[in-house]
Amino acid sequence: MQSAISEDKVVAFFQPIVNNKTKKIQKYECLARIGDNGKYLSPYKFMEAAKETKVLSFITKTIIKKAFKMFSENDYEFSINIVKVLMYHAY
Repeated sequence: MQSAISEDKVVAFFQPIVNNKTKKIQKYECLARIGDNGKYLSPYKFMEAAKETKVLSFITKTIIKKAFKMFSENDYEFSINIVKVLMYHAY
């Protein structure tokens, strides 16, 4: 986990959420991934390790920053899933 952090391998993926009636993108969901040799690990592969090594809050902050940077230049809404325990931490 530490190398993923220090080597900036935390990546934000932006999944479009499409309105079924209009078939247009309504908003995006921001998803955390970790890049590794051209492949991307889903949270199922790194979430427990992130919790155990106390880097989950850093990963969350990284995704939040990348999402705001991405969407600061357009009008799309976006959502980010945040682990409940992090809602109680002061940033």
